[in-house]
Amino acid sequence: MKKKLKEKTISFLQGFSISILNPKILVWFIAIYSQFMSVNNDLVFNIYLVSIAGIIDAFWYIFLTLAVTTASALTFFQTKILLIKKIQGFLIVAIGLALLVDLFI
Repeated sequence: MKKKLKEKTISFLQGFSISILNPKILVWFIAIYSQFMSVNNDLVFNIYLVSIAGIIDAFWYIFLTLAVTTASALTFFQTKILLIKKIQGFLIVAIGLALLVDLFI
């Protein structure tokens, strides 16, 4: 029981550090919240903005973790992996073609 708790704690800390240290998330926060943050704002307002972002981010990752780690989700992804890869490939090629067309038009 103690070993299982230690493994879960390590998994949580790994996931948390990946989320916090992800540079894409940092850039997203800077892009979205820079228009609201100011040195003229009250400290309470800035804390409120940061708290809202943190709470939404935490709930999103909790939801994803619970949704993806269930047995039914694992079975679904294992049976549909080829379809998922085809859809992802199609979307990436479509975005690339749209950018190429936009470049020349």
